[in-house]
Amino acid sequence: MTYSKALRVYLEHLRERGLSENTIHSYIQMLRRFDVFITSKRICDLRNITCKNLLDYANDLHEQNRFKPSNKQVSFNYMNDCARIAVRMFKILYERELILSDITRNFPKIKNRRTELKNIPDSDQMRELLRQPNLSTPEGFRDRTILETFYSCALRISELRKLTVYDID
Repeated sequence: MTYSKALRVYLEHLRERGLSENTIHSYIQMLRRFDVFITSKRICDLRNITCKNLLDYANDLHEQNRFKPSNKQVSFNYMNDCARIAVRMFKILYERELILSDITRNFPKIKNRRTELKNIPDSDQMRELLRQPNLSTPEGFRDRTILETFYSCALRISELRKLTVYDID
């Protein structure tokens, strides 16, 4: 099985799950690193990949990143995400019976470093922010609703922008 065929199967799976096109695009970007890795190892058929190859890939990501200048490095967690997505792709290939063995079965769990969230307003700051819109105008009422939804649901800006009245539940 070629990388391009495996990628098509995985993308189909992601779309079936209803992931956004932005998320799917970022997964494709991450999987490009895996494609570069297997090409460098001269692996043409993904059925020849082993758990050791996946472990080598995860280690290689971190090693490559370590030797980059600090302004070119990406986060430790991003590198883990790249490895995790490659592992998930092989899990899907196995579940769809496109590869014979589940090479991910013995793959160790990849854990991210915990990071503290920054710039989250405390309750006093949030109360002050919610007092700002003028509720006597339609725009003020709209703005207050947006702020409350944004804060109470912990949405990303892109998620907030895509909300419709049909997403009420």
